[in-house]
Amino acid sequence: MTGISRWRLAWAFLALALPLQLLIWRVWILPDDLHQSQLAGLAYLLAPVLAAAIMGAIWRARLPARPDLAMRRPYSRAMAYLLFASDVLLLWFVMWLALRMSGIDAPDNPLAMLFTNASILFNGKGLILLIPSLLFQFLICLIQTEVGLFLGVWLMDSMASHNGSLDR
Repeated sequence: MTGISRWRLAWAFLALALPLQLLIWRVWILPDDLHQSQLAGLAYLLAPVLAAAIMGAIWRARLPARPDLAMRRPYSRAMAYLLFASDVLLLWFVMWLALRMSGIDAPDNPLAMLFTNASILFNGKGLILLIPSLLFQFLICLIQTEVGLFLGVWLMDSMASHNGSLDR
């Protein structure tokens, strides 16, 4: 129907967004000043939007007509699922790195810390704090991917209307 499956587009999006996010994390882990950290935080939020916009433009070039919200929704959700999973895993890994660098006795394997912290968080009080924060993080991922897809499709449509190349 659309030429590109939603999961193929989502994996291509993650392959583009994750290196950008890892580069920004590298800048953000060891900031020299507060200003650099604020810029890195803003760039970290905008990197998935940029990657989704690029994927949206590529996707729009393969479609016969401009996709509406109902057609974009499964694609943005698949992209948001992968972005959310990578954000959570990246956060656990950075927490493990911070513990290792601070000299606190941390496990040698980041996966061991993941299971230890998950068992602590899934008790009564930890679960009450964990669920809203994870839902909020997923909402941010969904907004990032939806805005990026919309911008990519809109940009490709506006460029095509000026050039007359996508007159399908």
